[in-house]
Amino acid sequence: AATEHLVELGHQRIAFVGVTPTLSTGQDRVRGYRSALAEARIDSSQELIALGPPRASFARKAFIELYSSHRPSAVVSGGSQVTGGILQGIAELGLSVPGDVSFVAYNDSGFYESWKPRLTAIALPVREIALAGSAALIRRIRERDTRAGAAADTQHALYLPRLKVRRSTAAPVRSPLRAEAG
Repeated sequence: AATEHLVELGHQRIAFVGVTPTLSTGQDRVRGYRSALAEARIDSSQELIALGPPRASFARKAFIELYSSHRPSAVVSGGSQVTGGILQGIAELGLSVPGDVSFVAYNDSGFYESWKPRLTAIALPVREIALAGSAALIRRIRERDTRAGAAADTQHALYLPRLKVRRSTAAPVRSPLRAEAG
């Protein structure tokens, strides 16, 4: 949804900074990014993707390297800690959002509402996830009494996030040099 939103705004060079694909959530998020670019017939160049540990320090360094060498017009965060690191990198480079780079954060937080500009974000259905997890735990505790020694059943659930569009995304700004050449 984040990548589709940026494509709809006219971005062609969209970077993705996310967590290592050894984590299932990391795999799903980078796959969604690549899928959205493929649907829009935009090359998902490996040079615009940085994957690593879910740490702000990794994301800060990765964003600075990506932006300095490839100048994406937009960036998508693939994790909560990653969001903080990207914001650090944006500040360190003195970039304006969305003037220099549009940004979609991950895991919407009240903090994103107070950031200037307010951050467009992927919002997880945290309440629904918490309720389902609590219900599963209670069910497991109750079943333990009746099924002593039996292996616990594995449960799978899919919760779809939603995009909250705010002010950190806009159509890409064309530089005067690119406009004259094009």
